Order: sequence, then structure tokens, then C-alpha cells
Amino acid sequence: MVAEIRRLNEENFRVRQHIPYVHKFQNREAWNCLTAMDVNEIKEHIAPLIVPLNDDELAKRFDLLMYTVELAKLQTKNATKPIRSMIRTTEALSKLGSIPQVQEQKCIIEKV
Repeated sequence: MVAEIRRLNEENFRVRQHIPYVHKFQNREAWNCLTAMDVNEIKEHIAPLIVPLNDDELAKRFDLLMYTVELAKLQTKNATKPIRSMIRTTEALSKLGSIPQVQEQKCIIEKV
């Protein structure tokens, strides 16, 4: 995220409207211990400025699933449903061994 924020064009009108937050979160140390207020600032002022590189909806859904599992673990909440979904997805990926991107991640897929 820091790299993405640093790539923002500070001459852009939309970026200039949020420049204090852009400057704050360009600093790597600002990410070490995020408060609830920091998270809200990122959601409100930074996230809308970041343009996705591609629109691969399935990849976004998988990322969201992974973040959901991670957040549940951090908050010591039950993550059974998203974990089952992740396992189903990785099982389906394991059947696509002829795809180069799947072959590259074969070790991780097998661990899951």
C-alpha cells in the first residue's frame, strides 16, 4: 500500500483534496500500529484514490476471503465458513495443474 500511495500524482485534483492523509500514509512507519481512526482515514481518504491494476473479480473475492480469515484469527473469532470456502477454492485450483500460475503456487495450494 505504501508503494501505491507513493505513486499517487500529487498534482491530481482528487489527490490534492486528501493530501494530508496521503503524506501521512506514504510513511511506512504509519502502518506499523494502525488505530481505529487510522483505519477509518485510510478507508475514507486513501482507498478511493488507489486505482486497481486489473478488474479480476475472482481474485478480489479470494483476497477478501483471505483477509476475512486473517481478521477472524486476529480477533479470535470463528472462521469456519470462510476457511471451508478457501479449502474448496484451493481444491479446485489443485485440479488445474496445467496452468502456469497454478503450477507456480503448487506448494502453497498443497499446504492448504
